[in-house]
Amino acid sequence: MDSTQAIIELTENVDPEVRKLAAEYLITTDDRNIHIIDALAKGLSDSESGVKDICFRGLASMGGDYALETAKVVSKIIINDNIELRNLAGDILLKLGHDSAVALLPYLNDSDQDVRKYACDIIGLVGDETMIESIILLDKDEDPNVVASVFEALGNIGSESSIDYLKAQLDLNEDLQPLILEAIGKIGGQDAQRFLLDKLKDTSDIFLQSACIDALAFSAEDSGICDLLMDELPNAPENMKVILLKTIIAIAFRQERQIVLPKNLRYIAREALIDDDDDIRMAGLFSLGNDYFAEDIPGLAFEMKQNNPDTRQMILYNILMSGNHELISEFFSEIITPMDVDNHNVDVLSDMIILSEEMQPESIESSLMSVSKVLLLNPRGHLEEIFELMLRINYNMTIKILKEIFDKGNNDIKIEINQLLNALGIDDF
Repeated sequence: MDSTQAIIELTENVDPEVRKLAAEYLITTDDRNIHIIDALAKGLSDSESGVKDICFRGLASMGGDYALETAKVVSKIIINDNIELRNLAGDILLKLGHDSAVALLPYLNDSDQDVRKYACDIIGLVGDETMIESIILLDKDEDPNVVASVFEALGNIGSESSIDYLKAQLDLNEDLQPLILEAIGKIGGQDAQRFLLDKLKDTSDIFLQSACIDALAFSAEDSGICDLLMDELPNAPENMKVILLKTIIAIAFRQERQIVLPKNLRYIAREALIDDDDDIRMAGLFSLGNDYFAEDIPGLAFEMKQNNPDTRQMILYNILMSGNHELISEFFSEIITPMDVDNHNVDVLSDMIILSEEMQPESIESSLMSVSKVLLLNPRGHLEEIFELMLRINYNMTIKILKEIFDKGNNDIKIEINQLLNALGIDDF
């Protein structure tokens, strides 16, 4: 089979297996020409998914001297009404890179607003600053979605030459201000950071404040940005403080810095720890540092019950290594539940087995005593699995604790412990 025959088979043969073989030949042959590209582009519409997949792979890898020609052929597909086909074309254009942006420039003037937006979106992702002027011409488009794509594209291209233009557009596009601020944040740099910080201070609009904070999260190159935002934290509106904290911690994390809130601001971290947003809770946890206080326990307990193994182990480690036995007792009294929902108690004690080698005996005793009291003074049926784990953490200490509770307990407690010991097969009590 040669290329000419393969093109015929791919475009005309009724047998899908033959078409697949022809498509495979065309994408593996050293021969390259516009006729092969056209045939593969037609293959994207094939009724057989295997044929479409092969044609997609071939077009997406058509780089070098044929990348621009391929992009021009595939670009024609974005005017197609078939969404699946249009999305395939978009994926190919993204893989072809900068040549796709060149091929799509004419489509910025298409009569269909969806085509204009689609072209602008892809150019923003693979284009460069030489295309900014062409993109900006769409800022007066009759379709607001197309105008929005202008600002998104400029943010994605990331040229600082766009910042002054974007600043000027803020007052002209009130409904799109968050999008414009995000674009400025994506571009980043000193000018962008200063502008966003000033905007954050000057506006009383909570939505714009939130947009400024989110935009600043993109502008994390300057190591001083965390300090500037920390200065703003005490004065921020109460309902914005946890959002601002999330941004500060996200930037600090990327810069490999640790930000620990001072004592007078730890209440913000505690509020963050009981938020529904995972990222806000994570920010609250990290901003508490490694040393916890009694006031932190409700928030820490809330996070412990979110079933996140990483944060659960981090909190446990910091608590158990603190050496503060009063804090340890209070913590375990808070997090251990008589009715073990979703195996929370099991997860906690399983993690403790891993940490037990690093723990001081006093910390182990404080934690196991608290667990035992919560579970035995509020019995809820079978406790064998929990106490099996406690015995693995420290057998002698668990037996000692059970004896203490047994000796001081009422008749119901004694019965409960005897049943537990029998279930565990322990006769040396």
